Amino acid sequence: MPRTGKISRTRMIIATSAVAVVVLLALLVLYLLAPVHSAQMTGTARFGGTDTPKRYAKTVLSLADHGVNGNSKNYEKAKEEALEAAEDAETREELYDVLDKAVKAAGSKHSGLLKPEEDKPEDPDLPQQNSQPEELTLPDDLEVEIEGGWAFVNVPPLAEDTDREEYAHTLATELVKARGTGVCSAIVDLRGTTGSDIVPILGGLSMFVPNGPAYYTVTRDREASVMVNGTSVKGEDLVKEDVGKWDPTLAVLVDDTTTFAGEAALLALNSADNSKSFGEPTAGYTSTNRVFNFPDGSQMVIAMSNAVDAEENEYGDKPIKPDEIHADDPMKAAKAWIYETTGCGWIED
Repeated sequence: MPRTGKISRTRMIIATSAVAVVVLLALLVLYLLAPVHSAQMTGTARFGGTDTPKRYAKTVLSLADHGVNGNSKNYEKAKEEALEAAEDAETREELYDVLDKAVKAAGSKHSGLLKPEEDKPEDPDLPQQNSQPEELTLPDDLEVEIEGGWAFVNVPPLAEDTDREEYAHTLATELVKARGTGVCSAIVDLRGTTGSDIVPILGGLSMFVPNGPAYYTVTRDREASVMVNGTSVKGEDLVKEDVGKWDPTLAVLVDDTTTFAGEAALLALNSADNSKSFGEPTAGYTSTNRVFNFPDGSQMVIAMSNAVDAEENEYGDKPIKPDEIHADDPMKAAKAWIYETTGCGWIED
């Protein structure tokens, strides 16, 4: 009995020690991963312990690893330089510039690490504190006008207080009315069209876009398609009624104020059989970005994916060139092309 009791106590001590080791390892893993995990889940890095310059740098770089160019040689070199600088750094301020260089290498020219005193954007992919406006609105200039054989479609910016569903529904139903008049062509004006959310814009314009992949996005690891099925975009349907498809001769107007969702809409409309774009190159903001905040007030903006068109041209921070460059009067050029192609409308002097 005494021997049995001694063995039992020994086993209990071993078991208790094993549990303690597991708990300590779990706490260590939690300590190491907490800032990265919390940043990925909420957009804010929470360190839950000592926030040293070295730990700060490793957190920034761990997040940057997932950037669209996170497997590039440029990023690998910049990351090594940042880790080397972090070994001897006494303050985070010493690391801002070298980390900014690394983040840009992992993302794009629009990526970077913003210092505490710099203006900060919000992450469109995360719910923002107090971001829900008291009243949703609809842009006054969201409209479709008929003139001769043309339907003019103005696509205004999508603001934070815009009613997403009403935006998509209004645009789609106005196009249904235009189609019902018998017009033979449409001119979609994407100049000034911006916003982080492609679903309302492309949902409203979906009758112009064939079912299937409208365009693609590519991350450092994989490619995905942005699917249109009826009025559904990326699996979300805001229009709530079947408006069908419409395949008129389609002109699209763009310039350097066409950005983010406006550029994505251009790629989608380019997939239509009878479309052509006019104007000037777009802004070059087709990447999908994430924003991560840090306790010191610094902020990281990183491109996670780039847009890719049906011809496998990858954009990201590269402007999209229209089919025809017309800086002065792209509307006139679009009308002339429609007339020459279909005999619809007339040529302006």
